[in-house]
Amino acid sequence: PKGTAPLRTTPAKPHRAVFVASHTESPHMTPAHLSALGQALAWDGWSVDVVPYGTTVTAEALAGAGLVVVLPVVDHADERGGAAPYDEAFSEAEVSALAAWARGGGLLGLTTSAALLRYGTAQYAANEDWSDANAVGAALGVTFAGSLLPGTSAQVVASHPLVAGLGSLRLVGGNGFTVQAASGTVLARAGSQAAVVLVPAGGRGEVLALGDAGILGGRDAAPNLAFFRNLARYARTRTSG
Repeated sequence: PKGTAPLRTTPAKPHRAVFVASHTESPHMTPAHLSALGQALAWDGWSVDVVPYGTTVTAEALAGAGLVVVLPVVDHADERGGAAPYDEAFSEAEVSALAAWARGGGLLGLTTSAALLRYGTAQYAANEDWSDANAVGAALGVTFAGSLLPGTSAQVVASHPLVAGLGSLRLVGGNGFTVQAASGTVLARAGSQAAVVLVPAGGRGEVLALGDAGILGGRDAAPNLAFFRNLARYARTRTSG
């Protein structure tokens, strides 16, 4: 009708992004609270799927994806709760499936977190499982070290489509770890420490290692919104090419 604002809808979704939350028990650290990142992907033509907590990662679950984001290992195991003890971790079969997918030409996002996060960025408890992401990373030539990233921002130090137009990325203070890789491009540093690194994997595959899961946003995602848009475009370009 005349005078009515046009309805805006997201475009068709020819591309598939998969968030691996198989060992991420906290829903606050999954796409449930990463809405800005999910919206950036949706507006760029991505469907967003999740491998939910408690579901094994398999090659079939990753099939057809152009972007896979492996979320931090987090569990709520506590003997005071009376439940049988357990410890979340990636199995060898899951590591093999993720590494094979990346080496096959995919873009694999990998991150970790020193703390359990509410709303994506608010710390409320220590995460003793932060180093479990290294099981996946080590198979692809990148790991997270035990030194925490300083400050609340990482300065962009490279020219790359993933950080085009950005001067820095917002971090959650005291939540990120130094990224270590034998090869690749450091995209952002917190002080002298590598915070975001793009690492080659196989022929066309790449690993985007994010030292702080808080970079993926949450309730206050505005500071990193341009990065989310860059990620959506870059992953789409790789998939389309």
